[in-house]
Amino acid sequence: MLASGHLVIKPLTAQLLRDTETFSTMSPYVRVICGNSIAMSPPNKKGGKNPGWKEELALRYNGEELLYIELWNKETFGKDDFIGSGEFPFSSLLASNFKTTRWIPLKYKAKPAGQILLEIELYPDGDKVEKLTELANALASLYNPLIQTTPINITSNFVDSKLLGKTGPTTTQMGGIGLTKR
Repeated sequence: MLASGHLVIKPLTAQLLRDTETFSTMSPYVRVICGNSIAMSPPNKKGGKNPGWKEELALRYNGEELLYIELWNKETFGKDDFIGSGEFPFSSLLASNFKTTRWIPLKYKAKPAGQILLEIELYPDGDKVEKLTELANALASLYNPLIQTTPINITSNFVDSKLLGKTGPTTTQMGGIGLTKR
């Protein structure tokens, strides 16, 4: 299980196979679910089957195994249309230093509905960053004892700048090879 922390998801673009509109162009939006936390992007008006977004979605992460992703088409009248959904396993974040950009396959009624490109980053809470860095350093030294270790900085500016609106990152000096947060 990964540390708890703040999760930032940037939906970048999608390539959709399913079109819910017959006479007009879809206005897709992204809905992400992590445990009890839900975040939604604004619709990409007239984004059609190849929409893009510029927003960041922030969620709380508390050790969940999967991130659920849904794409919906915003309707002017009536309820929104479901386009498709996919899942992202959080276990792959540890292998990628808490940040990854991935294409997530989407399905609708067990059939392919397209894919979405997400940038996913986890900002672990406080001392858990240090513990995970120590673990990564220990693993790195086991796998390659010939690597000369030098101090690295782990910077966690998410809590300061994105949640609280403050400026400036907080930096912790760490030894060895490990996780680098920017």
